[in-house]
Amino acid sequence: IRLSDGAALRDTRFDTNWAEARRAGVLRGAYLYFRPDQSIAAQAELMIAAMRDRQRDDLPPVIDIEADGGLAAPIVAARARAWVDRVRAGLGVEPIVYTGSDLWRNGGAELLAPQPLWIAHYTQPCPTLPPAWAHWRFWQHTDHGAVPGIEGAVDLDQFAGTLAEIHAAL
Repeated sequence: IRLSDGAALRDTRFDTNWAEARRAGVLRGAYLYFRPDQSIAAQAELMIAAMRDRQRDDLPPVIDIEADGGLAAPIVAARARAWVDRVRAGLGVEPIVYTGSDLWRNGGAELLAPQPLWIAHYTQPCPTLPPAWAHWRFWQHTDHGAVPGIEGAVDLDQFAGTLAEIHAAL
């Protein structure tokens, strides 16, 4: 569930979507669309404040790294690493990195490689991973899925394991 686009554009539907996902029995998680050219501290604090009351069965916080803000990949990674470290310290849980291969095609993500990867790669065969990662935890394989009760196309994801394993990993 999108929390914010950077530090300034908090999703006005986040609180409703967060509560409704719980009510519907959906495994829920929050992500922040990371803007590396904005305040890292402000973006991290948004996630910490929103997830302070995180339930044990909620997914860890996710940093969505798709934009470079005009910065080189290693700088984006260093800024994202600072976000990850601050959120981990604030919440006591290991954040997940959501990203695709394009941003990292020439490397630069090595600082983020220890984080669990949620790969965005819209194909049927196994996804192409950014060079820094050897495996993925989650795979978003389409943005044209359908879910009963939701109007319009939705993203569909796969976990590298079973439902019991995902709950054990939380």
